[in-house]
Amino acid sequence: MSIGLDGGAVPSGAREAPLIQRRRALVRAYWEFSDDWMQRMIEARLTLSYPGDTPDFVMSETMMIDGPASEYSLGKTINWGVPAENMLPGAEYRIELFETSAEYEDSPAGDAPPAAPMGAPPRSESRTATWSCASS
Repeated sequence: MSIGLDGGAVPSGAREAPLIQRRRALVRAYWEFSDDWMQRMIEARLTLSYPGDTPDFVMSETMMIDGPASEYSLGKTINWGVPAENMLPGAEYRIELFETSAEYEDSPAGDAPPAAPMGAPPRSESRTATWSCASS
C-alpha cells in the first residue's frame, strides 16, 4: 500500500487499505537521479516522530545506488522493517539521504536535490522532507 506516491503523501482515505497500528510494516523508498549521477554508497535514514513525549525512532540503511529503483526487486529499493511497537497513530515520517564518503560531501546538490516526497523543497542542508502518516 502506498503512503507516498508521485511526489506526495497519499491521504489515509485514498489508500488501498488502512495502516494498522502496532503491526510490523515494510517501508520502501524509491529514487530517481539525473544522468550525471555517479554510483556510490548512500545512507538513508527513516525517522518516525510521534505526538507527545514519545521519542523519535530512527532506522538507517546504507546501500549502493548504482541504477534505477525497481518495485519488483527489494535490492533496488531502500527498505526498513519497522517493528510493530513503532507503528503508532499520528506518526510522521522523514527520509534523509547522506553521503557515506568524504569524496562526495562537498559536491553540489545538483538541480534536483534528493527529497521525500520527490520534488519537495529540501527542509535543510540534510535535504529532508516530512509528511504525516494517518492512524488506522
